[in-house]
Amino acid sequence: MTREELATDDRAVSTVVGYVLGLIIASLLISGLFVAGGDLLTEQQTAAATTGFEVAGERVATGYADADRLVETADASASDPGTAPAVSVAVPIRSRIAGDGYTVRVTGTGGGDPPYTATIHLENTDGSATYTTRVVTHTPIRDASVAGGPIVIRYDDGDGTLTLERGRIA
Repeated sequence: MTREELATDDRAVSTVVGYVLGLIIASLLISGLFVAGGDLLTEQQTAAATTGFEVAGERVATGYADADRLVETADASASDPGTAPAVSVAVPIRSRIAGDGYTVRVTGTGGGDPPYTATIHLENTDGSATYTTRVVTHTPIRDASVAGGPIVIRYDDGDGTLTLERGRIA
């Protein structure tokens, strides 16, 4: 082939250009799927965390209500009115929800007359998912913050409050 014939021959160029364009289009489509799938995954993880927090928050609230009822029952049935009841309620909640750690924070009401209203707030470590609920008791609740996981609600006879601790009943 002569030089002029090679200069006007574009068959090899069109094959290479077509191949490269095909790779570019395929790469754009695949990256678009990853971006869309990543957003969907994040939304699903947040929804799972919120649902998990609802379950855990309601379990904590139920634990406080159970402990309150036990304290009231023990006080009412005690033969010696000066004897403080020993009350501990285990609340089995997960250490991680939707693959992430979280914090359980309880803000109680200290003074005044019963009933007392306490706020239970659960939040994951990055703050993207939260859940708040309330519980009403006849026993004051002490403010506390613990990492998520199995917890125990105890009656503290020293100050007459329900306290939140991380752990299990021994």
